[in-house]
Amino acid sequence: MDDLLQSFASRITNLKAIALLRAPTLEQSILNNEDFQSLWRAVEDLDQRVGYVRTQILQEQKALEKSHAIHEALDEQRKDLEHMLANVPKHLPLPQRSTKASMRYNGPTKHQIQGTEAENDEENMEGQRPKVADPGSLKILGNYQRENKSKVVGGLRKTKKIDATADASSKKTSAKLNTTVAPVTVAEFESLPKYLVGRLNRDRLNDQISEFAQLVADKHTMMRISPPKMTKNQRDVFWEHRKAATADTTGKAFITEKDVREKGQWSKSAFRLDPTGRSVIAIMRHLGRIKEVRGGGHSRIVIV
Repeated sequence: MDDLLQSFASRITNLKAIALLRAPTLEQSILNNEDFQSLWRAVEDLDQRVGYVRTQILQEQKALEKSHAIHEALDEQRKDLEHMLANVPKHLPLPQRSTKASMRYNGPTKHQIQGTEAENDEENMEGQRPKVADPGSLKILGNYQRENKSKVVGGLRKTKKIDATADASSKKTSAKLNTTVAPVTVAEFESLPKYLVGRLNRDRLNDQISEFAQLVADKHTMMRISPPKMTKNQRDVFWEHRKAATADTTGKAFITEKDVREKGQWSKSAFRLDPTGRSVIAIMRHLGRIKEVRGGGHSRIVIV
């Protein structure tokens, strides 16, 4: 009974408040009150801001879910990279060399330039030779010969300049020699005959190949020093290398067995011509990494 009375009292209070807010005319309504209108606009603005904040929170929740997935993927990639780093081999295969670099330096040869210049001069002379109608016109013929003589001299000077440029480019090309030797891959190592491998494993074999390549690189680094700046020992090695060069070694890096024995003055490479070193040379020759050129009292090891 008390609850019922309280409910009725609450409703009566609400009705009294509604009656007080109700105006007899539209002009006197609370909706036209300036304070009420400003309060209404503030409430609407607050409602829009709350909606914007709610939208941003939803977007952040979705981004957080994506970030968790990205974090898991990065964690898996980190584990893969750590595994690769722990198991990476000591020697990796070298990338295949492109022929564009060699084509860039292969300009026209000296004989090609001279042949082209001679043909151009001959064509110019053919096109500019006057047709002498009167055999007695010696004056015109003399002028023609003098003009052609000056053109031929100018052409020869131009040819000499081009020859000098070609020689300089050929020297530049010869200085860029390949001194690297690719390590032996697993497939190549497994295909080697047992009598060549002996007790060598692949890591030790590639270590020896690296030392051999270092020896070749050290020698050709020394060979690029200007002879006046060389020491006596370096100059002796330089001229001996020039004497040992043959047509089979043109444009290729090579060393001799004497270089391997007497390398202590210009290289810190640990490669030696002991039984292990000779086995490594035999394996590189079998795989086509090097070739041996004998003759003239020298045994040359040429990088292919």
